[in-house]
Amino acid sequence: MAKLSVGHRVMITFAIVLAILFALAVYGYMTGAWKVEAAPQPAYEITKFEPRLLELEREAIENAFRQKITALWTVWMSDDAGQPARAVNGAVQARKAYIASMQRIEQREEEQKRR
Repeated sequence: MAKLSVGHRVMITFAIVLAILFALAVYGYMTGAWKVEAAPQPAYEITKFEPRLLELEREAIENAFRQKITALWTVWMSDDAGQPARAVNGAVQARKAYIASMQRIEQREEEQKRR
């Protein structure tokens, strides 16, 4: 049995890994795992109550945001360990959630207007 240099061993290992990855890619392609799925449909039914539901959802999101910011400040006042960084991180996350939720509600309102 011939002794292989380190470089040859690395190249053979690399070739084997590439062959395995290629085989997995071909398998995934052939089984349809690469197909793009259709956009998910809403989990709820659109009804005549949609305008009021959207209004209630806006109010709930606004209330939740107020409550979260209030809670962050309450914690800061009672425990200053790691503050204000903890409060700021919580506020940033709350803002992201608020904005994403409100944007989705706006999208739904636009969809409703088109109907």
